Amino acid sequence: FVVLETEGGHAIATEKLPDGMATWQEDPEDLEDRCSLAKTIRSEECGKDGGLQVRDIRSYQMQETRAFGRGLASPETREQYAQLVYCQAMGQTDDCTSGYMTKKQLQIMRRSAKGAGKGKGTGNGKGKGKGKAAREVAA
Repeated sequence: FVVLETEGGHAIATEKLPDGMATWQEDPEDLEDRCSLAKTIRSEECGKDGGLQVRDIRSYQMQETRAFGRGLASPETREQYAQLVYCQAMGQTDDCTSGYMTKKQLQIMRRSAKGAGKGKGTGNGKGKGKGKAAREVAA
């Protein structure tokens, strides 16, 4: 499932259920419990110049519900829904990626970690400031 946090301090949880229905829950009472039992795949602030408006993501959720109705959704289809919602929130509508690393990405990361500490890192300052955030979570 994906948790969208709005600038107004509200939380929205959306996911595609096994029956194919895409849900949309605003400020669900059990969100804290669900998140504590789940694994966060990725999380990022969207910022003012970030992704789509909540209404655009809601429109996508409604489109998914109409398109698939109550037909069965495979685990892969459900995961793809979460990935697409997250990417839309980040403004990555054309280049949606998985939150999981590929084997090749993991190897590159391990190689670069071996060379860590040999130079100075300056950071890029991303993630600061106000804005809404999105979190992709594996239940």
